[in-house]
Amino acid sequence: MIPERTTVDGVPVFWLTVPGPIRAMLIFRVGVIDETLPTRGITHLVEHLALFVPMQDAAMAARMNARVELHRTRFMAGGSADEIATFLGDVTSSLAALPFDRLEDEKRILRTEAVNKSHGSTKSIWSFRFGARGPGVADYEEFGLRWLGHQQVADWAAANFTAGNAVLWLSGQPPVGLRLNLPPGPRRSLPAVTPLDFATPASYQLGDRWVALSMLGPRDIAMSVGSRILDARIRDRLRIQQSLAYEAHARYDRLGVRVAEVTAFADSLGHNAREAAEAIVAVTRALADDGPKPEELATAVAERRRLSEEPESALGQLDVEAVNELESGEQKTVAELDAEAEALTRAMVSEAFQAAIATSYLAVPTNVDMNLAGFTPLAAGNGKRITGTEVSAPPEAGHADVIDFSQEGISVTTSNQTVIGMRWVDVAVGLRWNDGRRTLIGTDGEGINVSPANWRNPAPLLKQIEASVPAERWVPMDDPDGPPGKAAKPLEKPAWARAASLRRWLLAMLIIPDVLVGIYAIFGLVAVAGGETDAGSVALFIFFATIFAISMAATVGVVTQARWARAVSIIAALVISFTVAGLVVGIPIWMLASRMPRRAGASSTT
Repeated sequence: MIPERTTVDGVPVFWLTVPGPIRAMLIFRVGVIDETLPTRGITHLVEHLALFVPMQDAAMAARMNARVELHRTRFMAGGSADEIATFLGDVTSSLAALPFDRLEDEKRILRTEAVNKSHGSTKSIWSFRFGARGPGVADYEEFGLRWLGHQQVADWAAANFTAGNAVLWLSGQPPVGLRLNLPPGPRRSLPAVTPLDFATPASYQLGDRWVALSMLGPRDIAMSVGSRILDARIRDRLRIQQSLAYEAHARYDRLGVRVAEVTAFADSLGHNAREAAEAIVAVTRALADDGPKPEELATAVAERRRLSEEPESALGQLDVEAVNELESGEQKTVAELDAEAEALTRAMVSEAFQAAIATSYLAVPTNVDMNLAGFTPLAAGNGKRITGTEVSAPPEAGHADVIDFSQEGISVTTSNQTVIGMRWVDVAVGLRWNDGRRTLIGTDGEGINVSPANWRNPAPLLKQIEASVPAERWVPMDDPDGPPGKAAKPLEKPAWARAASLRRWLLAMLIIPDVLVGIYAIFGLVAVAGGETDAGSVALFIFFATIFAISMAATVGVVTQARWARAVSIIAALVISFTVAGLVVGIPIWMLASRMPRRAGASSTT
């Protein structure tokens, strides 16, 4: 079936006659990808406000919904022709004149929704790959819900929720008397999708159980059908054969006009995570190297054909036509896409995935070493040091980080020489608390936290920050739902900052063997120097001296927050445990060191 096309009040309308109640889908080409960090959540807010009036119809409320996606915003409903006409008329009228008396109420509802929302690894991969821009914006809090007012929301709605930026599809003829009460306006094109300049394939640590592999490639049938084959292989390998995961899948998503993403992901228990990561990589590389088996390709194409013959497939066909119209991309009909799938070869899938796997990002839990074969670990920080005024920490701050700032920008250098820096023009958002704290997030996703109490003479630094970050990029972070003057919880600090308490306990436990073993080593040295040079005495001296050296190295590493501190502390725990008394101290040291993160956070104490 080929959808009919017409126009209602300047909006393109696609329709097919499908049995059952009429389904309606009004789509706008605006989504999270179009927002900035300070305005994050503004589209979601418009969606909630627009749906408030239609939701007052109790009979229809359960049959309507709306959602904001990466590229699009959708309003949907099912019902009779008259009910659909009323719904669409009410939604479009509401979009043209939003009920701003509900603004603060809807912001509060959305903040409540955000508290209960889980954030998956796909969004995290976007922020690591794209930073705090484009798709990466989706990984951040809806900061706009903290400050957006009437004018900002009205301007956003007027610019994006227009007849020229909309498309409608219906599973039946357009109802008689249908009106779409939208103002005229231009079509919004899809923004460019530009990854950060990192060497790929790349790996990084995140969370405690998810493993995810993301790849970029062209929006074509080889990537789409290939993702179905990869999905079947991932599920068979990780869930059925190796029992490493409950959820094990692969999926295909559009990211731009010509760019798509294939993501393979699996949950796993912590001790199985590395094996799960290696399995996902192995399965994906095998598909890239050898292509699918003939029967796999035939099955995937046949399944695609079967789904297109389902009664509900007409709705999918309508959506494809509508989205193609809206996004002004390559206009291919469902029939053309089906023909491409039938002509697909094993070599075409192999070639597509060979190119895609070269762009891959691999996310592994924090307990898994990032050094997997073929992957380059993402470095901590960005190395962008600013030359200017230096600000150091007082002794009581408990850290040795240094901030440099100038009229050009700001950077922080940690005690382990990790550097995070940004020019003022590259600050994506500035977060402000009434107690003086400031957090700056750059367009590359790196962040710098500044707590005045942690720095000597911070006034000039804070003055420069306030003067250099444009007013429209600041977001007030004090809890809008809390009592007056109560500060909101700041952004979660990096792993080493969250582990400060563990670090203090680990340091305390390491000092015990430093002292005790050091005393034994001194006695041994005195004995050997005094003439006791028999093999037993010398061996005992070497034994205690070695333990002392390793224990002291671990202590120094923990104090300086060195990258190798965790590994050396675990080694120290093992060698200390060779003595009976050492078990009492060695076991706690091993437990504490094992819980420390592998990667030091660049702004851990600032």
